[in-house]
Amino acid sequence: MENYIESKELQEMKQQISLLKDKLEQQTIVNDRMVRRAMKQGVSGLNRMGRLAMLMCYLCAVPCACVFHENGLSLWFSAFTVVMHLFSGMMTWYYHRDLWRTDPSETDLVTLASIVSRLKQSYVGWLRIAIPMILFWAVWMMTEALLRLEAQPLLKAFIPGTFFGLILGGFIGNRRRQRVIRQAEEVLKQIEELKRGEE
Repeated sequence: MENYIESKELQEMKQQISLLKDKLEQQTIVNDRMVRRAMKQGVSGLNRMGRLAMLMCYLCAVPCACVFHENGLSLWFSAFTVVMHLFSGMMTWYYHRDLWRTDPSETDLVTLASIVSRLKQSYVGWLRIAIPMILFWAVWMMTEALLRLEAQPLLKAFIPGTFFGLILGGFIGNRRRQRVIRQAEEVLKQIEELKRGEE
């Protein structure tokens, strides 16, 4: 009789353990889905930010150059301005190209983490390219403007306006760069969470 009671209690305990395991698996599945959804949104946000930055580079290239040329700066300087914008747009495309081709739901986590990590590192290193390029552009612009100041008195107002635009553009660009870096870090954290959940 005692064995029967112990056996019945053991079966009940097994059933309870089985129910708890089922509930835990369901919670893990729901948690994985939530993390994966957040990761997909993060990747989508990174893609959107890259497309917007690229679009801005291409849309600003010709109008900026036309304004500079119309205000008396050389055709060479104006052409360099176009090339600088196009180069920035192409670098944005280069940094994002692998992520744009990737579907987060179809890609394994290791590959996705590698792509997002490369994107983050590219944005971290972008200042090593951008700062010298912008300094060269600013010095060239100042030199040309000062040499043509007598012939073009309008340049007196044009110079501060250009530098205000340069500072404002640099501020906005750097904030966007930092946002991409933060977003990439968030996606990498989510990928790590998913990896831990799969182990």
